[in-house]
Amino acid sequence: MKRKLTYIIVAISTVLMTVSCQQETLRVTQDQQEDSFLKDTNLVGLVQGVTAHDGSHDNAIDGSSCFSINFPFSCIVDGEEQYYEQASDLVDLYLANDIDPVFPITVTYADYTETQINNAIDFDELITRCASGALYNRTIRCVDFIYPIEVAVFNPNTSDFETLVFDHDRATFNGIVDLLDQDMIAQIQYPVQVTIFEGETLQIDSDEDLKSIINTNLNFCE
Repeated sequence: MKRKLTYIIVAISTVLMTVSCQQETLRVTQDQQEDSFLKDTNLVGLVQGVTAHDGSHDNAIDGSSCFSINFPFSCIVDGEEQYYEQASDLVDLYLANDIDPVFPITVTYADYTETQINNAIDFDELITRCASGALYNRTIRCVDFIYPIEVAVFNPNTSDFETLVFDHDRATFNGIVDLLDQDMIAQIQYPVQVTIFEGETLQIDSDEDLKSIINTNLNFCE
């Protein structure tokens, strides 16, 4: 373990010496794996929930927050075809009695994957799958990150060290997936800021603070 730790410290030091403007942002400890926020499954789940795609803006059409219909699209609304280009166009749909999308449509799931839906049967099946819990839908709407967010990353297999900068929710969600797939050591660079459901801005200084803030505000999520 001491030899492995020495190897990691030397590897990081070498990289930092070649880039004079880069400060050491990745902490290396006796158990560096535990120092990676990716090893905290609770924290990873919470961060992905905060950054997941929110499909609730078109619930008047599908009644499902597991996905949303990609703009632009059309619907037959109480017998008349209507064209929609953005979320604000959908407000009046909550007053309609009958709404049917004009197929084909493309939908984006909470995990940002997309698929094309070609008919009403497939659309209804998708809604049923969401209602039954078969689709990922851990979206946390009462907490939002203020970007950018920096994450220091070390690859123990290649000795590569870098700082990733995420500038929106999709990049953060997918970035975490990529880091998990590659078995990286990663640390969020604090402080970071979030806004909570009331619009208040909070500064967060550690992984434990981040978990606490998100968990405390979960009761206020719709």
